[in-house]
Amino acid sequence: MPPSVGPRERLALVLLYQAGVRLRTDPPLPPDWRRDLPRETVAALDAYRTAVAQWHRTAWQQIDQQATQPAPGQYGFPSQVAYTALLQPPTSLECPEDAGARLGVALTRVLLVYAEGVAQAEAARH
Repeated sequence: MPPSVGPRERLALVLLYQAGVRLRTDPPLPPDWRRDLPRETVAALDAYRTAVAQWHRTAWQQIDQQATQPAPGQYGFPSQVAYTALLQPPTSLECPEDAGARLGVALTRVLLVYAEGVAQAEAARH
């Protein structure tokens, strides 16, 4: 049991263990997703992050161009066809699981790359 666990957490862990639940023993995430990865893999993950960001930008541009906003945070579409077209963007995006498998990295690293990209995009907006 981890030393930093308090009494409540310890009780929860004991109860889970008694119930037959086995906790994962995955190593903790590295503080930096780039750690211990070959340069080529880091470059490929950076390219994936860029592709995800571009895909999201394009999707939101299409929504902004085609949708009406009847109220803040709500979108309306001129027709069902226009709405369906927006759900099927012209470029496909590799899912995180497939990117991790292709690059031979854990899904958690791919998600950390994605999270870093989201944080950078938010910081750029403000």
